[in-house]
Amino acid sequence: MLEQLGHTVLEAENGRQAVHAAIAHQPDCILMDLSLPEVDGLLATAAVRKIYPLRSIPIVAITAFPKDLARDKALAAGATHISRSLSQ
Repeated sequence: MLEQLGHTVLEAENGRQAVHAAIAHQPDCILMDLSLPEVDGLLATAAVRKIYPLRSIPIVAITAFPKDLARDKALAAGATHISRSLSQ
């Protein structure tokens, strides 16, 4: 969907890869799945927020969990927005 709108999309299979991709590419925005394997999206979001050049990048936390359950944890980790899962 984003590629069809002209955006470049990078994908990561786990939270560790997401952090490394953010460091390497310094994207304009990050869509972070909170249920990533290996390093979950909450830990990956917190890690991104600790890296100075990445601190101002908007991070949208994506979750299948009810919004109220995930909201506080996602915002505390550094997410700027929270959304329910996106469908393809």
